Amino acid sequence: MFFSKEKKARQKQSETFTYFIPAPPVRPTGYREKDFDTICKTINSYGLEYKILDTIGHPNGFWIIIKIIGSKHEIDHAFNDIRLIDFKINLEGTNLEFDEEAFVIERE
Repeated sequence: MFFSKEKKARQKQSETFTYFIPAPPVRPTGYREKDFDTICKTINSYGLEYKILDTIGHPNGFWIIIKIIGSKHEIDHAFNDIRLIDFKINLEGTNLEFDEEAFVIERE
């Protein structure tokens, strides 16, 4: 029984991460999204797995929906990295109960 705490700490958890990439201006050469590359490289450096679940087009760019997989400690540790601190969302003290209907994105 005294091993259960360690086992629980190693259990994989997931967190959903969204990122919006604005459409670049028209140009004759390719375009590289350096902020998104930094996010991916940082997540990789912490040994976290991630899957791109979906991309959703918008007239001004597109959304990327990513599932990050790892232990809670690993995920928290990665998002405390100075390179990701601007992307961290603090939900402490936030009421997450909503009375409104869920927002659904319908595809054409």
